[in-house]
Amino acid sequence: MTKLRSLLVTIAVGALVGASTASSAPTPQGSYLGTLSIGKLGLATPILQGTGSSELSKGVGHYRISSLPGSRKTIAIAGHRTTHHRPFRHLDQLKAGDRIAITMWNGARFQYEVMGSRVVGFDAWGILANKGYEKLVLTTCHPPGSDTRRLAVFARRV
Repeated sequence: MTKLRSLLVTIAVGALVGASTASSAPTPQGSYLGTLSIGKLGLATPILQGTGSSELSKGVGHYRISSLPGSRKTIAIAGHRTTHHRPFRHLDQLKAGDRIAITMWNGARFQYEVMGSRVVGFDAWGILANKGYEKLVLTTCHPPGSDTRRLAVFARRV
């Protein structure tokens, strides 16, 4: 994808979710944001700003077009399922009621409860729309190793 096309997609999706890339995530690309923990999966992995190869090779990546925890908006995080430490390898095992925690770099801790999951198209950006409550969306490839669809897990802040 060319840089111009990537920028246009970012602007269009940002408009869809009601966030500006500058105000929703002002941290520089690649910055450490915190840790994502999912007890059921035995997962504790760094969250980095951005979803490029560099970020996803070190942990999971925060979509810059989404908000940060504590915003009462949608927070979106992507992770690999079959490469780069495979942090989301077993994401499909999460069920309604399971807990997810995010601990930010400054020590602030946020808890989320899984509401459900579904498989969506690669370009299904509507899943990031704000819903009037703080929503966490975790995405990974589906089926494992393919980039045509995404498994999306939805959780609500508790």
